[in-house]
Amino acid sequence: LAVRRSLSAARSAANLTAKGPIVAVCQLTIDIDPKLTPEANRANNLESAKAAIEAAHAETGADIVVLPECFNCPYDVTQFRPYSEEIPGSVAELVARSHPSANMLSSVSKKLGIYLVGGSIPELRDDRAVSYTHLTLPTKRIV
Repeated sequence: LAVRRSLSAARSAANLTAKGPIVAVCQLTIDIDPKLTPEANRANNLESAKAAIEAAHAETGADIVVLPECFNCPYDVTQFRPYSEEIPGSVAELVARSHPSANMLSSVSKKLGIYLVGGSIPELRDDRAVSYTHLTLPTKRIV
């Protein structure tokens, strides 16, 4: 609800029109339940992110939606490994179970016809957890 009100207020204040691309930036609260696994917590945070993306698009007609850094996990380097996931090289490699964050971003981007910047996602690469920013085009192409 706070996201929707902020986006509506920002759009009204800026007097945005359809003359150029509309960018919406989402701020999310990352909820971590210590009783749940990292996978379960990530799934809950992905649902929150998806709802925020859809609300931002519905409220503003945004062409580009930007999520914050670490939108799917706690911003804590000690938690990057347990929350990390493999990042596919292409949409053809997307598997919901192995790539939950990239899969959600790509699906929502295509469904809404928007460009989507996925903040950052902890990625497991060469047995190291690193931070990865995910940009999805409406064609489901990963950049």
